Amino acid sequence: MQTTNEIPRFLSALAVLVPLFVCSVGYSLEKPAGHPAALHAAYVLGGKIGNRAEVDAIVRSPFQLLYVVAEPNWATADFDLPAERTVERLVSKHAYPEGASGKALVPALIVQAHQRKIRVLLCVQGSARGDFAAVAANEARRVCFARTMAAFVKKYNYDGIDIDWEQNVDCANHVRLMADMRQALNAVANKGRTYILTTALQTYRAFSPAQARQLCASVDWINLMTYDMGGGYWGHAATHNTPLDGMKAIMTSKWAVFPPNKLCIGLASYGYLYRGLAPGQPCSVPLRQKGRSLAYTDLPKLLASGWKETYDPAAEASYYFSPDRREFATIDNPSSIKRKVDWILASRFRGVFWWEYHLDYLPPSGDRAAPRHLLADAVSNTLNAGRR
Repeated sequence: MQTTNEIPRFLSALAVLVPLFVCSVGYSLEKPAGHPAALHAAYVLGGKIGNRAEVDAIVRSPFQLLYVVAEPNWATADFDLPAERTVERLVSKHAYPEGASGKALVPALIVQAHQRKIRVLLCVQGSARGDFAAVAANEARRVCFARTMAAFVKKYNYDGIDIDWEQNVDCANHVRLMADMRQALNAVANKGRTYILTTALQTYRAFSPAQARQLCASVDWINLMTYDMGGGYWGHAATHNTPLDGMKAIMTSKWAVFPPNKLCIGLASYGYLYRGLAPGQPCSVPLRQKGRSLAYTDLPKLLASGWKETYDPAAEASYYFSPDRREFATIDNPSSIKRKVDWILASRFRGVFWWEYHLDYLPPSGDRAAPRHLLADAVSNTLNAGRR
């Protein structure tokens, strides 16, 4: 996943859908009869949670599942140590920092989320010192990693774990890592509890039918980063960040080896703004030099300053242009999101997730007592209407 300023690295995406279990905290997220999608989820950057008031706002937001990016600070070399030492360093001695309220905010979020029947998964993204590829390629490291992360999930009472492996993915080793993660989670589960296991993947990965079957046996679902499809910071020409025609094409060409109910579709509450380029124009320098990430909360300011929307019927998405047309932005809006949700429901995918919680978020203020999500609220309304 990414961040804004941390916004999308490649993980084009946030949160998902439909487990068919009842866990020990006493609630079920079973699919309503006749409705193909029941879960609406989002990724939350643990380091962006500022105080206890924001914890309260997060658990009042419209999501049934939260992925909290708040893993221990691991390094590849940790998993070359004896397992007891690894667990001691990363689990036993780990403590979440305290917020301004004097209480550790991530544990408080988990407690309050469970009180509202929201499931919370730990999102593991890796770090500069921690490399998934090096861990997964070595059986001993892989097993140690899986057991350590499972112990961390149990210590902090998460409902499961999400492996967000984005760079240098080896599909065969990814399948092996997820099998070891499933075994480790099952081993630490108390009687009557089932931990959720998910993984986030970029859409251009390609799994064989055999690998797809093996992965499905381990994970509850896969979060697909169906964003950053139009250049982002990495391509050679800037186009739509989340074109619906592109999303449909890649799901048909690369992901048909998976059952639709094992796939959750990523929705982006961010986009990109480019200067000195036209859509599709080849760029002779890295796109990072011509553009920046754009949170959805920034779009109203552009419109107020005279930016105009131009709809592209082929992509079923819009561009936004500055008054002098020297700048343009690519970002979803409520209309394009509704078209995507209609397609997701019709295709019977497992659900939707957002990257990232804060990017369309308006905190409570003045006469607005509840938090508001400018894009995600509309999706919740659609899903809720289908449940009634």
